[in-house]
Amino acid sequence: MDKNFGFSGDVITKKTPELTSEKTLETPGVSLDELNEILEIGESVLQNALKMGGEIDEIIENRQKALDDFRKIEDEYKSSLNKIEEPSTEGFSSNDYERLEQEGILEKDQIEKMQKLNEMISRFESIKYPSAKVSSQLKTFLGLRGILLSQIQKKIEERQEVKSEQQNEIRQEIVNHYIQEAERLTDIISQFESNPEVLDRLHSMAEKEYQEYQKERVEMIEEVARCIQSLGSRHSNSFERIRLCLKDESFYGNLKEAFENNDQKKLKSLCDSLRNRLIKNILEEIGEKQIKEPKEIIPWRVNTASIRYGDAYDFLSSQEIRKTLEDLAKKGDEKSQNYLDQIDQIKMENAILRRIIGPNQILSAFDKRKENDAKGLTEELLKRKKMAKEKEENISKEIEALVAKGGFIVESPVVESVKGKLRQIGTAKGAVLLEKKKSKKNNDIWEVVEIVGKVNGLKVGRTSLLDMSDFPNYVREAAKAKFEI
Repeated sequence: MDKNFGFSGDVITKKTPELTSEKTLETPGVSLDELNEILEIGESVLQNALKMGGEIDEIIENRQKALDDFRKIEDEYKSSLNKIEEPSTEGFSSNDYERLEQEGILEKDQIEKMQKLNEMISRFESIKYPSAKVSSQLKTFLGLRGILLSQIQKKIEERQEVKSEQQNEIRQEIVNHYIQEAERLTDIISQFESNPEVLDRLHSMAEKEYQEYQKERVEMIEEVARCIQSLGSRHSNSFERIRLCLKDESFYGNLKEAFENNDQKKLKSLCDSLRNRLIKNILEEIGEKQIKEPKEIIPWRVNTASIRYGDAYDFLSSQEIRKTLEDLAKKGDEKSQNYLDQIDQIKMENAILRRIIGPNQILSAFDKRKENDAKGLTEELLKRKKMAKEKEENISKEIEALVAKGGFIVESPVVESVKGKLRQIGTAKGAVLLEKKKSKKNNDIWEVVEIVGKVNGLKVGRTSLLDMSDFPNYVREAAKAKFEI
């Protein structure tokens, strides 16, 4: 590479040409006769400036080439050093005849002699009951082999030492070459930068780049604010709709607590329960409480012309955005720290909502509701619900009336059979009215005279001693509040 990149030395170091002349523009008031002369002076100044500007552009371009070459040789230097492998002795022993031959440590005929010696020793060692002469000869062969192996091992070590020295020489050559090239390029760059006009232009370029960087960062922060506002608003609307439709004031706080504590078991239970309640709402509710469309509770199904949910979420989740905000926050920018906190909240809410919505359960419920509406099944279901509600209200009134007559409320266990075994799945409300009577043997007893609601294991006319031991346990426990037993 030419040290001056095609320039003569005086191009790099020459001073800025004079841009003035003995004939300069005076104050206004000249005559038209003098105009041509004035224009010629202006043209001269302009051409001189353009010429110098072109030379500076070329110098800066070649300076950049030198910088690029500097980075290139630095990468090549590191790559070359990494390619130099340390001499390895792994699997390289005095018994590895194949490698000994490859490395030129032993000739083929020498290897054959060693193999014959090994074979001879093996034959001697195979004798089960060797004589003294055989043992003596074996000892001689073993000693001879030991000496030969030591000689071979010494040759291996010498070869490794030679290789190590060769690699050190190569490594030093690489280092020297890098130093030489680095010094050459550094000298070239220094010469380019010794020109004050070049330095002035570089400072102007740096200032312009910095201003562009600042402008881009301001625009990025503004986009962060827009995306946070858009996604945060959609999340807020989704959670608010869920709260109103399910009449649940605590579900969000419970979900957030489980998420922040990384209580996966509790979070799963809460999300599963909420999903089931939403599906029930979608399938059965009517009026203002009914969730009619997915976008009411699924923020990424809300379509806006300016900001798409997925694009905004990916933008806020990018490492570039987080790093920029973290750097600003470390410098005391409270707004950036607030943005980071809001992004974390958006990511948490997104994760929670996706667990609630599930892969397709909620969306399938909307499709099922449309199908049921078309077939008239929803209307039929609502009629049954209305009838059940009216029946429940009538039973509640009857219970109140019986309690007013002197009865008491009971919670009757509701059971179901699971694999042949009864399991309690809840309770049903009812009321019982008892009267004290005399038995045939003239003993005081309790008799069930009236029952309202669901009361399992008990019927009108049933009697028991005053301790109520013949009544179900749940009846006896409920009666304690009314009677002294």
